[in-house]
Amino acid sequence: MAACGGYLTLRVHTGTLSFETPSGKPFDLLAAVESIKQAGTTGVWTAYAKTSPPIQGCLCALRKTHEAIQEAVKRILKVAQNKGCQPREKTLRYAPYVMVFTTFPAETYSEKEILEWYRLHWQVELIFKRFKSLAQRGHPPKMDEESAQAWLYGKLMMALLTEKIIPHARTFSPWGYALQT
Repeated sequence: MAACGGYLTLRVHTGTLSFETPSGKPFDLLAAVESIKQAGTTGVWTAYAKTSPPIQGCLCALRKTHEAIQEAVKRILKVAQNKGCQPREKTLRYAPYVMVFTTFPAETYSEKEILEWYRLHWQVELIFKRFKSLAQRGHPPKMDEESAQAWLYGKLMMALLTEKIIPHARTFSPWGYALQT
């Protein structure tokens, strides 16, 4: 991908992706992230994603706030309870961190910039998710391409208008003023 001018940044899911050091030994991700002790502090390490062929990049991690850690643990425990099992100890130990793997050049982008770009990417994903919900996008009811495109544009227009109106609707009162408390 980088040979074609593209780079990737993805969230690390420890159950599906593992890493090795530049010398080919297993990378101890847990030990690396647990060295980050303070909320808001970041860490960065050179590593290879164990794929075929291995992909060289950087692991960037951020320690969450105490409140965010509690929420993450709560979600992990809820998912485990719904599945009728206990979460793995390692899963709970990874909960305090946001970890991403990137192929962006470390000499050009700091770990904080990479994490910020990842955060912005996530905000865009949430907007698309909200738009899909607002527009109730499904299968276009038309069979020809032009009708389907018009249907989709109509749905997108409705979602954009709804997004624009929501802030105004929160401040609107049918009688023209807020009630005194």
